[in-house]
Amino acid sequence: MVAEFGVFVAGGLARIIDFAERILAGEVLDLPGIANEVIHNMCEQLMALHAHIRWYENRLKQVAKEDARVRLLCTIPGVGALTASAIIASLGDGHQFENGRAFAAWLGLTPSNKSSGGKEKLGRITKMGDQYLRSLLVVGMTSLV
Repeated sequence: MVAEFGVFVAGGLARIIDFAERILAGEVLDLPGIANEVIHNMCEQLMALHAHIRWYENRLKQVAKEDARVRLLCTIPGVGALTASAIIASLGDGHQFENGRAFAAWLGLTPSNKSSGGKEKLGRITKMGDQYLRSLLVVGMTSLV
């Protein structure tokens, strides 16, 4: 919104939070009065939302420490408290899967099978499963690379 008035904030959460803190500390931009009021109000909302998100992150970490299943999943490289909690919330105990490949197929991470006449042909990954869990796992694994 401030870019419309020629004020640019660098990308990234840390820089936006820093901008909001400066506005709330009293910095006044060279903007019309109502625009400054709107920006100040939006910065207050952003900081309140940021505080709520931090509270939920800390609460999730506490709950993750208490659940043995989440702790076990967190031992996998690239899997943190959020991903592990999401997996537990979706699967429960995971006994419905015979092995890891069945779980990967449920998520849509295995290639489609287009075999015929004894000739094995594998296609692209199916992407038919839970998109949220799949994206959490892919981001976690990409961070390892």
